[in-house]
Amino acid sequence: MANSYKDPYWSGLSANTEKLLKLPTGLLQNIVMHGEKSNADQVSSAGAKTVYQITPTTRNLVLKKYGVDAYLNDKNAAMAAGLLLQESLKRNKGNVEAAIGEYHGGIDRTNWGSVNSAYRKRVLAAQNGRQVPQQSTFQRAVASMKEQQAPTIAKVYEAYKAGKLNAQQRKDFESDVRSGAIMLPEGAQLFGKAKAQPVTLPQSVSDAYVSGRLNAQQRADLEADMKAGLVKLPVASRNQSNLPDFDQGGTIVQEPTEQTIVAPPAPEPTLGQRALGVGETALSAATGATGGTLGMLGGTLGQAGREILSGNFGTPEAAQRISQNAAEGAADLTYAPRTQTGQEYTQALGEISEPLVALTPALSELALVGQAARGVAPIAQGQAIRTAQAVAPVVERAGQAVQRPIQATANAVRSGAQRVGEMVGMRTPEVEGPASANMGAAQVDQATIRQALSQDLPYPVQLTEGQMTRDPAQLKFEVETSKDAELGAPLRQRQEEQHQVMQQNIDAFIDMTGAQATNMRETGIAVDKALQKQLQADKNRVRVAYAKADKSEEAQTPVDLTQPVRVGENDPMSVIDYLNSQPDLPTTPILTSAKRTAESLGIAIRGENGELIPNNPTIKQMEKWRQEINANTNQEAPNIRQAAILKDMIDQHVEPVVGNLYKAARNERKRMADHWENRTIIRDLTTNKAGTEDRRVALEDIQKRIIHDGSLDDLRVAKRALLTAGEEGKQAWRDIQGQTLQEIKSAATSGVAPDAQGNQMISAAALNKAIKRLDDAGKLDYIFGPQGAEKLRAINEISKTLFTTPTSAAINHSNTAATLAAAMDIAMSGLSGFPAPVASALRLATKHIKDNKVRARVTQALKPRSTKE
Repeated sequence: MANSYKDPYWSGLSANTEKLLKLPTGLLQNIVMHGEKSNADQVSSAGAKTVYQITPTTRNLVLKKYGVDAYLNDKNAAMAAGLLLQESLKRNKGNVEAAIGEYHGGIDRTNWGSVNSAYRKRVLAAQNGRQVPQQSTFQRAVASMKEQQAPTIAKVYEAYKAGKLNAQQRKDFESDVRSGAIMLPEGAQLFGKAKAQPVTLPQSVSDAYVSGRLNAQQRADLEADMKAGLVKLPVASRNQSNLPDFDQGGTIVQEPTEQTIVAPPAPEPTLGQRALGVGETALSAATGATGGTLGMLGGTLGQAGREILSGNFGTPEAAQRISQNAAEGAADLTYAPRTQTGQEYTQALGEISEPLVALTPALSELALVGQAARGVAPIAQGQAIRTAQAVAPVVERAGQAVQRPIQATANAVRSGAQRVGEMVGMRTPEVEGPASANMGAAQVDQATIRQALSQDLPYPVQLTEGQMTRDPAQLKFEVETSKDAELGAPLRQRQEEQHQVMQQNIDAFIDMTGAQATNMRETGIAVDKALQKQLQADKNRVRVAYAKADKSEEAQTPVDLTQPVRVGENDPMSVIDYLNSQPDLPTTPILTSAKRTAESLGIAIRGENGELIPNNPTIKQMEKWRQEINANTNQEAPNIRQAAILKDMIDQHVEPVVGNLYKAARNERKRMADHWENRTIIRDLTTNKAGTEDRRVALEDIQKRIIHDGSLDDLRVAKRALLTAGEEGKQAWRDIQGQTLQEIKSAATSGVAPDAQGNQMISAAALNKAIKRLDDAGKLDYIFGPQGAEKLRAINEISKTLFTTPTSAAINHSNTAATLAAAMDIAMSGLSGFPAPVASALRLATKHIKDNKVRARVTQALKPRSTKE
């Protein structure tokens, strides 16, 4: 083998590769002569070998893509280099300079630099016929001496590593490496310690941190390490969720992956603090029931008189001032808790006693106890409710007296009868409608879009008010109320109906596909039957074409096997001479088989020394020989390579004398091979494992192989093969669609507990994952078509609307109010003179009133008003 890159051997090898791959004449030769300028035994610091300087990474890429091992022999090395140039030329639309640059520096042009620029100029100058600057004998001798004396990259790196370079040399060396001008030996790297990755602490540490179980010093040390990037915490258990969170637009909100620094939780009150808080609560309640009442009445009457005298009585502004003055009067004579615990207890007491405001006169004093217990700011809010009730009749009489019925006053201060009706559930509170505006199509609110999507399904879904508006407060009410055994029954029934309707919609989509198969195995059988039938039809077409040619006069045309033909990059020879030159090895049994077949068909005879001697065979005999070689080739790489060489040589022998019938038969055979043999997915679906009777892909896994286990290109090939395989193939594709939808439905309902009736329910997260898996891969539109894909996306969006709640609607599970309910019995008993059981009975009466109000709101939630009304 020639070692010097200047040897004519390499020029000839490069020229033959250029012809074979149709590269610009001289391009690969100039890469060797003027670009790489490396001898055959030269290995670069990056491990590049051969005169074409192919790195191990590039070798592996070419081997994987083309099956050509650049390190196997010289011809393969030339072929690998040629294939790389061919790719670059296609990628750059024939730009030779760009192809040269990519061959040297890769496709990322930011790494090219000045060395690559000089490389391109040298090769391009030679390619364009310009004279490459030549050196004199003296200059070449000096350059050779310098080259021998110049340290290699490995030696420079060793000096760098040992600290023998000065500061400037070290800086220049590191700069050249980072810019790509110098490539370090394999495994070497520059100094400079990479920033250490933060250590993830155990889950228990995160939970202890968030729940406040660390002492002050431990907490401070941990937060300091987190800020310094030394450690990080997983999300605390209480902040984790098994379901994805969606914003009001229906988009998934990414869950955090790390626990952030949080404020320490408030410490639990001590026993003494609790006792002091209860005492302050009782004092607030007592003063609110006595002094607060007197202060409210005084403030109301005093401000009402002033408004009448000023002539403003009856206006919304006057009503607001009267309400504010009443609240201030009540607050002035009501004790306000000073401790945090007392404020929390009085706030909770006010919440559970608010319904008592609606009862007059028997329970109004008890209501004042709860309302007065809400602190300064909450007291003002509670007293405003009572002020409206107390002032409303006065406003009504005053309005009649002065004959000024103002609609604003009626809206601001409703009559006491109306408010009581709302409290007991006999009247639904009026909701202010949205302000009218001229809205274009692009400004349609999300509630209208959700409503439209839900009604555009084969089986329309009835949304609740919270689902339609995604209003956090309304959703919170619906979620919490549905937990009530009695009041939540209608909401639970609606939820169960929604789960069933969504599954009915998926079933409807399955029916729309026209699928007949009921499971994966039946689908696999349908696909296999359709493909095998079409495969046999194509094979018959090839057999008919060859039979027609074999019966024609063309078949008897003699073929001259004494004429040499091309054999890759070797010297020309006949196919018989090639067989004689190849040893019989276990790794290439096709050579032994081809020799025996040639002898049995009369194409050649054995000589005295066992060599083959060519006869004068006909085209028919040569075609039969070719078919036998093709049939006897196994899937081993050496065998495939030798079979390809033999078939190519046979074609070259036959080509000068072949007629149209054999050409047509050859074209049919090539078309069949391209369709059935050269596509991996088609081979997987139609053939068995080598040497066995087992299918490459089991029947029940065929849908999985087509839809999930292959690329989008594989899916396109499989779909095209089925749709061109007659009516059975089209039906098989419809079965694939149906089973894919059934798979989505099964994924959405798997692992979800059934409802009270035993019906399966849907997981919005699982449904989203199943649909997004296909959509993100670009397969959803190709499987179901654009319209079908949009329907599935709509199903996905509606499921998010129906079966998820945003974090802003999170439920507070605090039990403070329930705990204080028992304490209130004692407080009411002491302050009112009633025994505790009687006080509890009164509280139960207010619960009945509240329940009626909840029922009315549930009814409204189940029949939301249209956003267009």
